[in-house]
Amino acid sequence: MNTTNNLTDKLNFSKTLIAAFSLLLLTGMGAADPLIVDEDGEDPEYNSIQSALSDAATGDTIDVEAGTYDEQVNIDTSGLTVQGPNNGEAGGSNDRVNEAVVEGQVIVGRSDVTVEGLKITEGESSLTAGVSIQYEDSDIENVTVRNNVITGLTGSGGGGPGEFTFGVLGYGNPEKSPEASDIEVSGNRISDIGEDGATQGVAVSLEDLTGSEPGAGATVVGNEFYGISTKSEARPGTAVALRPNFRGVDAAAEVDGNSFTDVTLKLTHPSGDTMDVDHANLASAVVSKGEADQRIYVSSVQNAVDAADEGTTVKL
Repeated sequence: MNTTNNLTDKLNFSKTLIAAFSLLLLTGMGAADPLIVDEDGEDPEYNSIQSALSDAATGDTIDVEAGTYDEQVNIDTSGLTVQGPNNGEAGGSNDRVNEAVVEGQVIVGRSDVTVEGLKITEGESSLTAGVSIQYEDSDIENVTVRNNVITGLTGSGGGGPGEFTFGVLGYGNPEKSPEASDIEVSGNRISDIGEDGATQGVAVSLEDLTGSEPGAGATVVGNEFYGISTKSEARPGTAVALRPNFRGVDAAAEVDGNSFTDVTLKLTHPSGDTMDVDHANLASAVVSKGEADQRIYVSSVQNAVDAADEGTTVKL
């Protein structure tokens, strides 16, 4: 018996098993299968997004098939991806296929979440926001809203001097002063937000951003904004509102590469120690370390005066 050869064979076999196992890990073949949602789904598929979310664990992907889902979606587990059939296709792309239509608000309450490739709109009930990123109790980070169509929202809500309708809304609890970072809103088509004369439409509104580098708080890039409603001359339809000054925390955000149609006000943002603003189209900015005042770009001095609160300084 050749003991040496047998031992060598066993060692080589063990190495082969280790290599194969490592390959499985590296290629993701050992990862959990996605949870499939189909409006006509049968076991083991799900016929609602929320039922799939109830079974999901951190790291899972939920694939939503084309169809109509009349439900509010509440994502309260970190590390999830919820994606429709147009995952990878920009909201305004002509190459999009049949949509997974969510007739209800999508609420994101945890970090490391991606919502992609869906169409979000109203059903029987009006909506005040299409996607609501809520960091009421703790900080939140790494939330991505990408390649969605968010359209046809008319509900009124929010605070301040009047009512708002939002496409994507991110906000925190003022009593607990949470912070948001690495929020990405990209490749979406956000249209027909609000109802003219009734609500002020805001396509993207993000509060409590933090970070020392541009884009560390949020990036709002490559979106199409169309038909954002105006409540009055003093309350113009707004594409992007960055509102870190509400809580007095540092801001870091980058807004660039978006397109605007039928939008009165393209961008509002706080002033900063460093800023690069494209005054040619009033649509791009890099902001860091926000202060207490807020710069608002409008089409006329009178609109700025009309929008200002008592004690506000209008900078020209």
